[in-house]
Amino acid sequence: MVDSAKVTSKNQITIPASVRRSLGVQAGDKLDFIAKGGGVFELRARRESFADLRGILQLPQKVSADELDRWVADARDAGYREGDE
Repeated sequence: MVDSAKVTSKNQITIPASVRRSLGVQAGDKLDFIAKGGGVFELRARRESFADLRGILQLPQKVSADELDRWVADARDAGYREGDE
């Protein structure tokens, strides 16, 4: 499959609809261009990382690292139990 896009005077492009569908991206999503060498780039939809979620929750009090570790361990344990049933 070959799709093309034209670079505008503002150095912008419109990503063809078939490429957007294939990547599963919508307006506002971010894309990564990964240089492969020789003028070749790989285009990937950026998936949010755990670090991107920092600050999303407002906790009523400060949480210690130990307490956070316990929460993560509890969540993992609960997930393993649910999958084994």
